[in-house]
Amino acid sequence: MRAVSPTQVAMLVVVLIIGIAAGYAIGGAAAPPKVSTVTVTQAAGAVTQTVTQTATIATTATVRVTVTQPVAALSGEIPIGVLIPLSGDLASEGALNKAAVEIAVEDLNSYVKALGLPVTFRLLIEDSATDPTTALAKLQSLYARGVRAVVGPMTSAEVRNLKSYADGNKIVVCSQSSTAPDLAVPDYIFRNVPNDFFQGKAIARLLIDYGVKYTYILYRNDAWGKGLADATEARYKEIGGTVLGKVGYDPKKGDFSAELAAAASAVKSAVSRYGDKAVGVLLISFEEAGTITAQAGGYPELMGVTWFGSDGTAMNLKILEAAGAQLVKVKHLATIFAPTESPKFTEFVNKFRAKTREFPGTYPTTAYDCVWLLGLAIIQAGKYDGEAIKNSMLQVARSYFGVSGWTILDDNGDRAGGDYDVWAVVVKDGKPSWEKVAVVDTSSDAVRWIKRI
Repeated sequence: MRAVSPTQVAMLVVVLIIGIAAGYAIGGAAAPPKVSTVTVTQAAGAVTQTVTQTATIATTATVRVTVTQPVAALSGEIPIGVLIPLSGDLASEGALNKAAVEIAVEDLNSYVKALGLPVTFRLLIEDSATDPTTALAKLQSLYARGVRAVVGPMTSAEVRNLKSYADGNKIVVCSQSSTAPDLAVPDYIFRNVPNDFFQGKAIARLLIDYGVKYTYILYRNDAWGKGLADATEARYKEIGGTVLGKVGYDPKKGDFSAELAAAASAVKSAVSRYGDKAVGVLLISFEEAGTITAQAGGYPELMGVTWFGSDGTAMNLKILEAAGAQLVKVKHLATIFAPTESPKFTEFVNKFRAKTREFPGTYPTTAYDCVWLLGLAIIQAGKYDGEAIKNSMLQVARSYFGVSGWTILDDNGDRAGGDYDVWAVVVKDGKPSWEKVAVVDTSSDAVRWIKRI
């Protein structure tokens, strides 16, 4: 229905009053008093308000006119907060994600302009420092500035620490990379990646497919690291694998010799019984993987078996700088959620490379899509209100195909499954580099090798 202007509303009220007055002139003083209601609505999706007006005609009738008319909908500048690690353990990843959300908001603003909407989205970017305490403080600061929708943070430890504040203050959070299984609950946190129940299955299948039946797990001792280690161990045992040991480490340490010595002892014993092809190491880590792997170079037992990793290290360039030679030797086959290759993905890759001269990888694509999901949910909600945005997210996600693919979310607000790319460290042009070597299809529980190394 076409919008009704305030002038048209006034004319309707006048016509109604005149009509009723004429009726009384014809019907005489014996006609009973009459109350009439008129409702005028704007086009579908508009924000409306109800206005009740009373008009007295002569001394015989009171007319109550109720008009539903449009109020000011979304307009002007709308903030979207961004919490990304521009320092700390994932600083190099944070820089890539920053570039991605900047591209996203440019594209989103072009879209709303083409629709003729009088709004502009603006990013308010804060450094979470890959630190849970800092992430919470920055979220509180954004809330004080009026922000009700936020992209990030990247880690599950950060998300866990700010979850209560976000829920209590109705701040919609869209994390591009938080995957801890225990955060898969209905709340104001939406995660544009599958939780690690899926990645644990992918890693376990990769290990078995590669012939590794005995694995030593060394993991970052935080919400994400422990969650992924537990999920992997459970599935690995189900399909015939044996865990030689599972040890958590403090990521703030600089010396990992105690953990590496224990791993070397367990690996040496297993190799003597089962052979080096059947034994492996799973390192669940962030950028400290460079330090750990470099120090592992001093243990021949560890350098003699294949290592595996996860989304915390896949495609990370900083660890190549710290331990390139060692990573090439152990291969470090790392899983990460696979974006769907499409024309939209290709277009984004081209824009990203023009801006950064780098390939984006997975989490810049999911960060890009978080900007769009929040923006579209705000538009659909019709107001910048946390609860209204939250209530729009699942519906928006069901119909949005982004640069990472379909963004369908489950009832907990997490990406509803997906496949995992496998990246390994190889030598290209005389230097250590990442190469995609396989894809794990979680629906069929199978590995498709592109290049078996």
